[in-house]
Amino acid sequence: MSLMLSKFQIQQIVLDNRIKVTEDKESGSQQVIVRKAAEEYGFKISDKEFDKMFTANFPSLDEIEYSGAVVQIEGNYTIPAVCRVETAEGLVKVHLDIYHQTLVNRRNRELIRELVEKKAVELFPGTDEEWLYEALSETSDEYFYETIREKAKGLPVYTVKFKEDGAFVVEEMDRV
Repeated sequence: MSLMLSKFQIQQIVLDNRIKVTEDKESGSQQVIVRKAAEEYGFKISDKEFDKMFTANFPSLDEIEYSGAVVQIEGNYTIPAVCRVETAEGLVKVHLDIYHQTLVNRRNRELIRELVEKKAVELFPGTDEEWLYEALSETSDEYFYETIREKAKGLPVYTVKFKEDGAFVVEEMDRV
C-alpha cells in the first residue's frame, strides 16, 4: 500500500532520523550491478574470486504498512529506509526507497579497487579503473531507477542534500 509523503513529512523524517555515516557496509545489490555492468560493457568476471567477495545478507522488511517516497541522498548523513510517520490514521510504519549517491560512489570506488586487486574482473586493453567506475556508476543509476519504476510507481521523489554539519535541504522532484 502507498502513502504519499509530503515534503514537510520528509523534512520531519530527516530531522528526526538523520544519522552521520560512520561505517560503510556493502550493499547486496552491488553484486547484481557488477554482473549487469559486465553484461552491458563486456568485461569478464572471475566467478570464483567474485563470488567470495559477496554475502547475501538482506534486511527484512516485514510488517511495513506503506511505501512512502523515493529519496535520493547526497552527503555524509543518511536516514533509515524504514521509519514511523504521524498521519491522520495515527503512527504508521513507512518504507522509503533510498538511493544514497555519495555512498554508492564511495562503494563503487572501493569495490573496483578490490575487484582489480583480486583479479575478479578482466578489463579490455586501454581501459582502467576509472572506466570501470563510470560503467558501474551508470549501471548503478540505471538499476535503481529500473527497480523503482516497477515497485514505486506514483510515489513522490525527493532529493535530500546534507551539509557537513548535518543541516539539509529537501527538494521535491517529481513522481515515479
